Amino acid sequence: MDSNKELLEVHNIINTLPRSIKMMRLYKSNNPVYVKSVEECYERFKEYFQCNDRFEIQFRQNDIFYNAESVYNSTDRQDNLAFLFFKDGVKELSIEKDVSLKEMEDFLRILSTENTEDTETDIALLLWEKDCRNIKYVVDKTYLGDHEDYETDAMNALQKKSTPAGGLQEAFEELSHNDQTNSETPVIPLSEEDLQLIVNEIEKDSQDKTGKLITILFELFVRTEGKEDCRDIALLIMDTVKYCVENENVRDVIKLQNMVKQCVENNNSPDVIKSQAKHIRTYIGSKNIIHLIGEIYDKKQDADKAVFDEFVSMLDNKAILPMISTLGEMETIQGRKMFIEALIHLGRNDLTSIISSLHDSRWYVVRNVLYILGKIKDRSVTDKVLFTIKHEDIRVKKEAIKTLGFMGKDNVLDSLMECLAYPDVQIRIASVRAIGKIGTEKAKQTIMNDMSSRKFRHKKFSEKKVYFEVLSKWNDKSTFDFMIMTLEKKSLWKRAGLIEEKACAAYALGLMGNSSAVPILAKLENVRHGLLRDYARSALQRLKNGE
Repeated sequence: MDSNKELLEVHNIINTLPRSIKMMRLYKSNNPVYVKSVEECYERFKEYFQCNDRFEIQFRQNDIFYNAESVYNSTDRQDNLAFLFFKDGVKELSIEKDVSLKEMEDFLRILSTENTEDTETDIALLLWEKDCRNIKYVVDKTYLGDHEDYETDAMNALQKKSTPAGGLQEAFEELSHNDQTNSETPVIPLSEEDLQLIVNEIEKDSQDKTGKLITILFELFVRTEGKEDCRDIALLIMDTVKYCVENENVRDVIKLQNMVKQCVENNNSPDVIKSQAKHIRTYIGSKNIIHLIGEIYDKKQDADKAVFDEFVSMLDNKAILPMISTLGEMETIQGRKMFIEALIHLGRNDLTSIISSLHDSRWYVVRNVLYILGKIKDRSVTDKVLFTIKHEDIRVKKEAIKTLGFMGKDNVLDSLMECLAYPDVQIRIASVRAIGKIGTEKAKQTIMNDMSSRKFRHKKFSEKKVYFEVLSKWNDKSTFDFMIMTLEKKSLWKRAGLIEEKACAAYALGLMGNSSAVPILAKLENVRHGLLRDYARSALQRLKNGE
């Protein structure tokens, strides 16, 4: 980008910011003026990002710098954009190309909120709390005071490294004495890294103690002799499990799961200990605990999947129903995906618990269960899946058809054939694909018979194309002959429908990769009908490239 043009766009952004801040202070968020001011500022950034990946500026008391060049200067204290950042210790701001309109609005709202007189929070803290992914900032470690010479004075004081003991205190007192306008004790702002370090240390300290508590309780548990004492300690351990999960400490629960597993599998463990250990294991997989686990992995974007997988690997089959119940309440795709994968793992050993949820009144629960069964692919439950084809919700019906394609054989073809005549095109297409997955000779003949019927020509092109695509996967002589026969068809009526069928056949021959189709496809390269011509050329190109 031309440097002059780049500077002009930066100036446009800098000049737009104060106007947007002012409008956001004056109007409510649903006011058109407010909305327009946000959009105008966002558009200025979009213009800049057409040729740049990052917008980065630095702040001084009265200046804003871009690439070491001043792009803003003001000595006014009331509407000084540079001082707005400088006074709270923000010395650098960077905005990434992928910044969203929502992030821009949040950023502008922070600036407008900060500039009011009745707020005690600063820009650095507000930016940290909002945590915009594409808006980053650097905070000066030195507290920035309120008088004009504070920056220079602070740097001079901090550079006196050879000062004798007490010198730093004297420098600090000298600065405080010089700053007559500020009677409050200066506060050194913490950076984002400092705050995160404190949080991590607190969490680590808490988890270390919880882990030790679990170890001590379990040692007491395995050494106890009385039945009542054993049960009481087991209840204490269960309470500790709940505390761990409520505080998102799954690792210590896994630690306990390992100890419980060893206890149960140890032939030398007394029966009373084994019995209570099994109770602890069941409690870990109970509805209350699984629900809390679900909340953790439903809301945390950076949740450790490996920790969750290890937790699931030591659950028994009694956790299946609580997991299905929790799955029905989850809101994020990442959370649902993790629970579905866990249920696929657990369900292989207890299909009865999985199947029981096919009668759930919530359509989305039934659909998830069908998806799980489709991944397990156990044909022993095919009959249980068949009845869900008649489910009143079309989304469940579609998933049931897909599941039958994964686990069924010729015994489900009659039901799938009925679905080929269903009014909804999504159901018909799902049925064709399911029959294709069954992959038997009878399944192939079922598709061919439907394609040879008179009603087939009345279908939309997109649906016809799916039929030919599915049929091409058999890739045998009878399928090849069927495609060639379609290309050679002639008709005086419904010619448009026939042209579509021929185009689909050409498409399928390209997928099959049989070079014997080249001569007949070559004859169609220059036909008058654009659809047929384009698909014939595409198929020829595919065959020549050996795709």
